[in-house]
Amino acid sequence: ASLTPTTASSLVKGLHWPALQSLEIDLDSPGWVQVLKALNIGGNAGKDEAGTVEGAVPQRQPVLSSLQGFSVFFPVERPSLASLERWRLVEPMLMKFGGLLAAAPLQELVLTDLRSAAIFTTALHACRRHLRVCRASFIGPESRREPLQLPADGLAALECLMVRHRDFCGQRASRQGRMCVEAGPLLSCLRSVRRPERLRVLALAGIRINGSKEETAALLRALHSFPGIAVVALRFSVPSTFGTLLPPRTLIGLRCAWPKVGHFAIADMSLHGFDYWPEQMTDFHQLYPHGKVPEPFEVFRNEFDRVLAAEYGTTAETQWTSLERHQHLFWAEVAAWLPQMPRNEVGRRTAELFP
Repeated sequence: ASLTPTTASSLVKGLHWPALQSLEIDLDSPGWVQVLKALNIGGNAGKDEAGTVEGAVPQRQPVLSSLQGFSVFFPVERPSLASLERWRLVEPMLMKFGGLLAAAPLQELVLTDLRSAAIFTTALHACRRHLRVCRASFIGPESRREPLQLPADGLAALECLMVRHRDFCGQRASRQGRMCVEAGPLLSCLRSVRRPERLRVLALAGIRINGSKEETAALLRALHSFPGIAVVALRFSVPSTFGTLLPPRTLIGLRCAWPKVGHFAIADMSLHGFDYWPEQMTDFHQLYPHGKVPEPFEVFRNEFDRVLAAEYGTTAETQWTSLERHQHLFWAEVAAWLPQMPRNEVGRRTAELFP
Protein backbone atom coordinates (compact mmCIF):
# COMPACT_ATOMS: atom_id res chain seq x y z
CA ALA A 1 0.00 0.00 0.00
CA SER A 2 1.05 3.62 -0.49
CA LEU A 3 1.95 5.67 2.58
CA THR A 4 2.64 9.36 2.93
CA PRO A 5 5.88 10.31 4.68
CA THR A 6 3.88 11.50 7.69
CA THR A 7 1.94 8.23 7.95
CA ALA A 8 5.14 6.21 7.59
CA SER A 9 6.78 8.24 10.35
CA SER A 10 3.79 7.66 12.65
CA LEU A 11 4.00 3.93 11.94
CA VAL A 12 7.69 3.84 12.80
CA LYS A 13 7.13 5.77 16.04
CA GLY A 14 4.10 3.71 17.09
CA LEU A 15 5.46 0.24 16.42
CA HIS A 16 6.87 -1.62 19.41
CA TRP A 17 9.94 -2.99 17.63
CA PRO A 18 11.23 -5.22 20.48
CA ALA A 19 8.07 -7.35 20.21
CA LEU A 20 8.46 -7.94 16.46
CA GLN A 21 9.17 -11.61 15.65
CA SER A 22 9.05 -11.59 11.85
CA LEU A 23 9.37 -8.88 9.23
CA GLU A 24 8.72 -9.04 5.48
CA ILE A 25 9.80 -6.07 3.38
CA ASP A 26 8.08 -6.15 -0.02
CA LEU A 27 9.70 -3.47 -2.14
CA ASP A 28 6.99 -3.84 -4.76
CA SER A 29 5.01 -1.69 -2.33
CA PRO A 30 5.83 2.08 -2.31
CA GLY A 31 4.78 2.12 1.33
CA TRP A 32 7.85 0.16 2.36
CA VAL A 33 10.14 2.70 0.71
CA GLN A 34 8.49 5.41 2.81
CA VAL A 35 8.91 3.31 5.97
CA LEU A 36 12.62 2.80 5.29
CA LYS A 37 13.02 6.53 4.68
CA ALA A 38 11.15 7.34 7.89
CA LEU A 39 13.47 5.11 9.91
CA ASN A 40 16.34 7.39 8.83
CA ILE A 41 18.89 5.04 10.41
CA GLY A 42 22.14 6.89 10.94
CA GLY A 43 20.52 10.21 10.06
CA ASN A 44 21.05 10.00 6.26
CA ALA A 45 18.50 7.53 4.92
CA GLY A 46 15.72 10.07 5.22
CA LYS A 47 17.14 12.10 2.35
CA ASP A 48 16.53 11.67 -1.34
CA GLU A 49 17.10 13.89 -4.31
CA ALA A 50 14.40 16.28 -3.14
CA GLY A 51 15.89 16.76 0.35
CA THR A 52 14.86 15.60 3.81
CA VAL A 53 11.68 13.55 4.06
CA GLU A 54 9.07 15.04 6.32
CA GLY A 55 8.72 13.22 9.62
CA ALA A 56 12.06 11.38 9.56
CA VAL A 57 13.11 10.34 13.06
CA PRO A 58 16.91 10.20 13.32
CA GLN A 59 16.82 9.94 17.13
CA ARG A 60 15.24 6.51 17.25
CA GLN A 61 16.60 3.22 16.01
CA PRO A 62 14.54 0.02 16.17
CA VAL A 63 15.62 -2.57 18.71
CA LEU A 64 14.95 -5.94 17.08
CA SER A 65 15.49 -8.04 20.19
CA SER A 66 12.82 -10.65 19.31
CA LEU A 67 13.14 -10.81 15.52
CA GLN A 68 13.49 -14.41 14.30
CA GLY A 69 12.52 -14.14 10.62
CA PHE A 70 13.50 -11.44 8.12
CA SER A 71 12.57 -11.29 4.43
CA VAL A 72 13.22 -8.80 1.63
CA PHE A 73 11.58 -9.01 -1.80
CA PHE A 74 12.50 -6.85 -4.77
CA PRO A 75 10.17 -7.04 -7.78
CA VAL A 76 11.40 -8.77 -10.93
CA GLU A 77 11.28 -6.38 -13.86
CA ARG A 78 12.94 -6.18 -17.22
CA PRO A 79 16.27 -4.38 -16.88
CA SER A 80 15.64 -0.67 -17.17
CA LEU A 81 17.06 2.61 -15.95
CA ALA A 82 14.00 3.14 -13.72
CA SER A 83 14.43 -0.26 -12.07
CA LEU A 84 18.14 0.38 -11.49
CA GLU A 85 17.45 3.81 -9.98
CA ARG A 86 14.81 2.30 -7.73
CA TRP A 87 17.30 -0.27 -6.48
CA ARG A 88 19.95 2.39 -5.90
CA LEU A 89 17.43 4.32 -3.82
CA VAL A 90 16.54 1.45 -1.47
CA GLU A 91 19.89 -0.35 -1.25
CA PRO A 92 21.63 2.03 1.20
CA MET A 93 18.54 2.07 3.41
CA LEU A 94 18.40 -1.73 3.43
CA MET A 95 22.11 -1.89 4.21
CA LYS A 96 21.63 0.28 7.28
CA PHE A 97 18.58 -1.67 8.40
CA GLY A 98 20.52 -4.92 7.91
CA GLY A 99 23.09 -3.71 10.40
CA LEU A 100 20.40 -3.70 13.10
CA LEU A 101 20.04 -7.47 12.80
CA ALA A 102 23.06 -7.91 15.06
CA ALA A 103 20.72 -7.37 18.03
CA ALA A 104 18.22 -9.97 16.78
CA PRO A 105 18.14 -13.72 17.50
CA LEU A 106 17.47 -14.17 13.79
CA GLN A 107 16.98 -17.76 12.61
CA GLU A 108 15.63 -17.34 9.08
CA LEU A 109 16.85 -14.92 6.40
CA VAL A 110 15.09 -14.79 3.01
CA LEU A 111 16.28 -12.42 0.28
CA THR A 112 14.46 -12.61 -3.06
CA ASP A 113 15.63 -11.29 -6.44
CA LEU A 114 18.04 -8.70 -5.11
CA ARG A 115 20.27 -6.76 -7.49
CA SER A 116 23.34 -6.74 -5.24
CA ALA A 117 25.02 -9.15 -2.83
CA ALA A 118 25.97 -6.35 -0.42
CA ILE A 119 22.81 -6.72 1.67
CA PHE A 120 23.37 -10.48 1.83
CA THR A 121 26.84 -9.85 3.23
CA THR A 122 25.66 -7.27 5.77
CA ALA A 123 22.72 -9.34 7.00
CA LEU A 124 24.67 -12.60 7.15
CA HIS A 125 27.47 -11.09 9.19
CA ALA A 126 25.01 -9.39 11.53
CA CYS A 127 22.94 -12.48 12.31
CA ARG A 128 25.57 -15.20 11.99
CA ARG A 129 25.31 -16.50 15.57
CA HIS A 130 21.75 -17.83 15.49
CA LEU A 131 20.96 -18.19 11.78
CA ARG A 132 19.56 -21.60 10.82
CA VAL A 133 18.15 -20.94 7.36
CA CYS A 134 19.45 -18.61 4.65
CA ARG A 135 17.66 -18.52 1.30
CA ALA A 136 18.79 -15.85 -1.13
CA SER A 137 18.30 -15.22 -4.83
CA PHE A 138 19.96 -12.61 -7.02
CA ILE A 139 19.16 -11.46 -10.53
CA GLY A 140 21.09 -9.48 -13.11
CA PRO A 141 24.77 -8.85 -13.88
CA GLU A 142 25.23 -6.20 -11.15
CA SER A 143 24.80 -8.80 -8.41
CA ARG A 144 27.76 -10.91 -9.61
CA ARG A 145 30.38 -8.19 -9.76
CA GLU A 146 31.82 -9.16 -6.38
CA PRO A 147 32.17 -12.63 -4.79
CA LEU A 148 29.69 -13.64 -2.13
CA GLN A 149 31.19 -12.85 1.27
CA LEU A 150 30.64 -15.35 4.09
CA PRO A 151 31.26 -14.56 7.78
CA ALA A 152 34.87 -15.18 8.79
CA ASP A 153 33.77 -16.85 12.03
CA GLY A 154 31.17 -18.98 10.29
CA LEU A 155 27.50 -19.84 10.77
CA ALA A 156 27.43 -22.11 13.79
CA ALA A 157 23.69 -22.93 13.74
CA LEU A 158 23.35 -23.40 9.97
CA GLU A 159 20.83 -25.96 8.67
CA CYS A 160 20.06 -24.59 5.21
CA LEU A 161 22.15 -22.46 2.84
CA MET A 162 20.41 -21.99 -0.49
CA VAL A 163 21.67 -19.24 -2.78
CA ARG A 164 20.71 -18.76 -6.42
CA HIS A 165 21.81 -16.40 -9.17
CA ARG A 166 20.21 -15.91 -12.56
CA ASP A 167 20.38 -13.29 -15.27
CA PHE A 168 17.50 -11.59 -17.00
CA CYS A 169 16.18 -13.24 -20.13
CA GLY A 170 18.69 -12.66 -22.93
CA GLN A 171 21.54 -12.00 -20.48
CA ARG A 172 22.57 -15.60 -19.79
CA ALA A 173 25.99 -15.61 -18.18
CA SER A 174 28.86 -17.72 -19.40
CA ARG A 175 30.68 -19.97 -16.95
CA GLN A 176 33.31 -17.26 -16.61
CA GLY A 177 30.63 -14.70 -15.79
CA ARG A 178 28.95 -16.61 -12.98
CA MET A 179 28.46 -15.26 -9.51
CA CYS A 180 31.16 -16.82 -7.34
CA VAL A 181 32.13 -17.68 -3.78
CA GLU A 182 35.63 -18.53 -2.60
CA ALA A 183 36.29 -22.15 -1.54
CA GLY A 184 38.35 -21.21 1.54
CA PRO A 185 35.69 -19.09 3.30
CA LEU A 186 32.98 -21.60 2.36
CA LEU A 187 35.03 -24.40 3.93
CA SER A 188 35.61 -22.32 7.09
CA CYS A 189 31.91 -21.60 7.27
CA LEU A 190 31.03 -25.30 7.02
CA ARG A 191 33.62 -26.28 9.62
CA SER A 192 32.03 -23.83 12.05
CA VAL A 193 28.68 -25.66 12.06
CA ARG A 194 28.15 -27.02 15.58
CA ARG A 195 25.69 -29.76 14.60
CA PRO A 196 26.83 -31.10 11.20
CA GLU A 197 24.08 -33.71 11.12
CA ARG A 198 21.48 -30.91 11.01
CA LEU A 199 22.71 -29.33 7.80
CA ARG A 200 20.07 -30.37 5.29
CA VAL A 201 20.50 -28.03 2.32
CA LEU A 202 23.70 -26.81 0.69
CA ALA A 203 22.65 -25.47 -2.70
CA LEU A 204 24.50 -22.79 -4.65
CA ALA A 205 22.69 -22.60 -7.98
CA GLY A 206 24.24 -20.53 -10.76
CA ILE A 207 27.25 -19.89 -8.53
CA ARG A 208 30.82 -21.06 -9.07
CA ILE A 209 33.09 -22.07 -6.18
CA ASN A 210 36.50 -20.55 -6.90
CA GLY A 211 39.60 -22.02 -5.31
CA SER A 212 42.90 -23.77 -5.77
CA LYS A 213 43.11 -27.52 -6.20
CA GLU A 214 44.10 -27.87 -2.56
CA GLU A 215 41.23 -25.71 -1.27
CA THR A 216 38.67 -27.45 -3.46
CA ALA A 217 39.90 -30.92 -2.48
CA ALA A 218 39.68 -29.98 1.21
CA LEU A 219 36.13 -28.69 0.69
CA LEU A 220 35.05 -31.90 -1.06
CA ARG A 221 36.52 -34.08 1.69
CA ALA A 222 34.81 -31.96 4.36
CA LEU A 223 31.41 -32.71 2.84
CA HIS A 224 31.64 -36.25 4.27
CA SER A 225 30.94 -34.68 7.68
CA PHE A 226 27.32 -33.76 6.83
CA PRO A 227 25.25 -36.97 6.79
CA GLY A 228 21.97 -35.06 7.02
CA ILE A 229 22.30 -33.39 3.62
CA ALA A 230 19.18 -33.93 1.54
CA VAL A 231 19.71 -31.27 -1.14
CA VAL A 232 23.10 -30.31 -2.57
CA ALA A 233 24.09 -28.28 -5.63
CA LEU A 234 27.72 -27.26 -6.07
CA ARG A 235 29.78 -26.16 -9.08
CA PHE A 236 33.55 -25.85 -8.94
CA SER A 237 36.19 -23.98 -10.93
CA VAL A 238 38.85 -26.71 -11.12
CA PRO A 239 38.66 -28.41 -14.54
CA SER A 240 37.73 -32.11 -14.38
CA THR A 241 37.19 -31.49 -10.67
CA PHE A 242 36.67 -35.00 -9.39
CA GLY A 243 39.17 -36.91 -11.51
CA THR A 244 41.79 -34.27 -10.69
CA LEU A 245 41.20 -34.11 -6.93
CA LEU A 246 39.68 -37.37 -5.65
CA PRO A 247 40.27 -41.07 -6.23
CA PRO A 248 37.10 -42.86 -7.37
CA ARG A 249 36.76 -44.67 -4.05
CA THR A 250 36.62 -41.35 -2.17
CA LEU A 251 34.08 -39.90 -4.58
CA ILE A 252 31.83 -42.95 -4.23
CA GLY A 253 32.26 -42.76 -0.46
CA LEU A 254 31.08 -39.14 -0.52
CA ARG A 255 27.88 -40.25 -2.22
CA CYS A 256 27.38 -42.95 0.43
CA ALA A 257 27.68 -40.29 3.15
CA TRP A 258 24.32 -38.81 2.04
CA PRO A 259 21.60 -41.41 2.57
CA LYS A 260 18.90 -38.72 2.46
CA VAL A 261 19.79 -37.83 -1.14
CA GLY A 262 17.71 -39.79 -3.64
CA HIS A 263 18.43 -38.47 -7.13
CA PHE A 264 22.16 -37.81 -7.53
CA ALA A 265 23.96 -36.50 -10.61
CA ILE A 266 27.61 -35.68 -11.12
CA ALA A 267 29.27 -33.94 -14.07
CA ASP A 268 32.85 -32.88 -14.79
CA MET A 269 32.74 -29.84 -12.46
CA SER A 270 29.49 -30.08 -10.54
CA LEU A 271 27.35 -32.32 -8.39
CA HIS A 272 23.64 -32.23 -7.60
CA GLY A 273 21.55 -34.27 -5.20
CA PHE A 274 17.90 -34.05 -4.17
CA ASP A 275 15.41 -35.72 -1.87
CA TYR A 276 12.73 -34.97 -4.50
CA TRP A 277 12.55 -35.19 -8.28
CA PRO A 278 13.80 -31.88 -9.74
CA GLU A 279 11.33 -31.76 -12.60
CA GLN A 280 13.18 -28.87 -14.25
CA MET A 281 16.12 -31.28 -14.71
CA THR A 282 14.76 -34.83 -14.91
CA ASP A 283 12.20 -37.24 -13.48
CA PHE A 284 11.96 -40.92 -12.64
CA HIS A 285 10.55 -42.06 -15.98
CA GLN A 286 13.26 -40.29 -17.96
CA LEU A 287 15.96 -42.22 -16.13
CA TYR A 288 14.02 -45.47 -15.74
CA PRO A 289 11.59 -45.82 -18.66
CA HIS A 290 10.49 -49.28 -17.50
CA GLY A 291 8.70 -47.56 -14.60
CA LYS A 292 9.67 -50.27 -12.08
CA VAL A 293 11.90 -50.19 -9.04
CA PRO A 294 15.38 -50.06 -10.60
CA GLU A 295 18.15 -52.48 -9.80
CA PRO A 296 20.81 -51.13 -7.41
CA PHE A 297 23.50 -51.30 -10.10
CA GLU A 298 21.19 -49.47 -12.51
CA VAL A 299 21.05 -46.54 -10.09
CA PHE A 300 24.80 -46.62 -9.51
CA ARG A 301 25.46 -46.63 -13.24
CA ASN A 302 23.15 -43.65 -13.84
CA GLU A 303 24.95 -41.70 -11.14
CA PHE A 304 28.59 -42.48 -11.97
CA ASP A 305 28.97 -43.94 -15.46
CA ARG A 306 29.68 -40.61 -17.15
CA VAL A 307 32.23 -39.25 -14.67
CA LEU A 308 34.03 -42.59 -14.29
CA ALA A 309 34.49 -42.91 -18.03
CA ALA A 310 35.45 -39.27 -18.69
CA GLU A 311 37.68 -38.53 -15.69
CA TYR A 312 38.92 -41.89 -14.39
CA GLY A 313 39.12 -44.04 -17.52
CA THR A 314 37.13 -46.82 -15.92
CA THR A 315 33.55 -48.13 -16.01
CA ALA A 316 30.66 -48.34 -13.60
CA GLU A 317 30.74 -52.15 -13.92
CA THR A 318 34.37 -52.31 -12.79
CA GLN A 319 33.80 -50.05 -9.80
CA TRP A 320 30.60 -51.84 -8.80
CA THR A 321 32.34 -55.18 -8.49
CA SER A 322 34.92 -53.68 -6.13
CA LEU A 323 32.36 -52.17 -3.74
CA GLU A 324 31.73 -53.64 -0.32
CA ARG A 325 28.46 -55.29 0.68
CA HIS A 326 27.22 -52.34 2.75
CA GLN A 327 27.68 -50.10 -0.29
CA HIS A 328 25.60 -52.44 -2.46
CA LEU A 329 22.92 -52.27 0.24
CA PHE A 330 23.10 -48.47 0.17
CA TRP A 331 22.14 -48.37 -3.51
CA ALA A 332 19.47 -51.00 -2.94
CA GLU A 333 17.83 -48.65 -0.44
CA VAL A 334 18.12 -45.69 -2.81
CA ALA A 335 16.62 -47.77 -5.66
CA ALA A 336 13.60 -48.70 -3.53
CA TRP A 337 13.06 -45.06 -2.59
CA LEU A 338 13.34 -43.43 -6.02
CA PRO A 339 9.84 -44.30 -7.37
CA GLN A 340 8.28 -42.89 -4.20
CA MET A 341 10.16 -39.60 -4.06
CA PRO A 342 7.98 -36.48 -4.13
CA ARG A 343 8.00 -34.00 -6.98
CA ASN A 344 8.33 -30.70 -5.17
CA GLU A 345 10.72 -27.81 -4.87
CA VAL A 346 13.39 -26.95 -2.34
CA GLY A 347 11.36 -24.06 -0.95
CA ARG A 348 8.56 -26.34 0.20
CA ARG A 349 10.96 -28.67 1.96
CA THR A 350 12.96 -25.96 3.67
CA ALA A 351 9.72 -24.41 4.89
CA GLU A 352 9.30 -27.54 7.03
CA LEU A 353 12.18 -26.24 9.17
CA PHE A 354 9.75 -23.62 10.50
CA PRO A 355 6.33 -25.32 10.77
